Amino acid sequence: MGKIAAVAMVTVRDILRRKILYFVLLILLIVLYFSLQGNAWVKMAEEAGELDSANKMRSEAVILIIQFFTNFGEFFSLFFASTALSADIKERTLTAILARPVERWQYILGKWIGVVGFVSAFISAGVVLGLALAGIYDVHLPTVFWLGILESYVRVVFFSAVCVGFSVRLPPILAGTTAFFLTFLPKLVESQLTHPNPIARSAAAAVYYLSPAVMPVELLNLGKELRDPSYGLYAKILLENTLYAMAVLLLGCRFFMKRDVPVK
Repeated sequence: MGKIAAVAMVTVRDILRRKILYFVLLILLIVLYFSLQGNAWVKMAEEAGELDSANKMRSEAVILIIQFFTNFGEFFSLFFASTALSADIKERTLTAILARPVERWQYILGKWIGVVGFVSAFISAGVVLGLALAGIYDVHLPTVFWLGILESYVRVVFFSAVCVGFSVRLPPILAGTTAFFLTFLPKLVESQLTHPNPIARSAAAAVYYLSPAVMPVELLNLGKELRDPSYGLYAKILLENTLYAMAVLLLGCRFFMKRDVPVK
């Protein structure tokens, strides 16, 4: 575990050196500024007696902050995980890491843990900030909203694991694009499951069941409570996608252990 933790810490350190973080922080400051400025509009709506509009603006301000962090968190998991291996190869640090000695599976697992840890901390900061704003604005949070927060963490685990696993054999941009595209595959082939041609129908079914599960509703929202929410189904989907990610990560470890990887 010590070696895995060491690789994870090095991964986090490398992420913190990426210039893209400063760009995101700049956008965050702009979003926070306009969110706080929106408080003036809320007060104007309240003074005019438009309480529904005021409550809607408060909810939108809270969800804007939280979705900013969750959306960028998913982007970070795609970007940092798909480039983690190639960055070490480009900077010629992979040879030194594997010579310590660190097993290849420990290296891959450490990379994944480092990315997941950093992005999860980033999202958690957004959730805390959003909850603080919700407390100030007295915004009601639906029960299913908390499951939506959990879904954001699961998507980070999924994207990070799939990107790291794919990056063992694919270029970074292709690994990230493929991982992102996987989440849309079930919707793309769903209409073909009833195709009259048995070959097309079988191909669509194969793609559908080999793809990650899709959540049937938008969980991360501040709207009204869902009618008859299927919490069991939502939990099952989150578990399935987590196991899917672990399977791809394990396959990535296996390929990385058995195949020659360029280190220069």
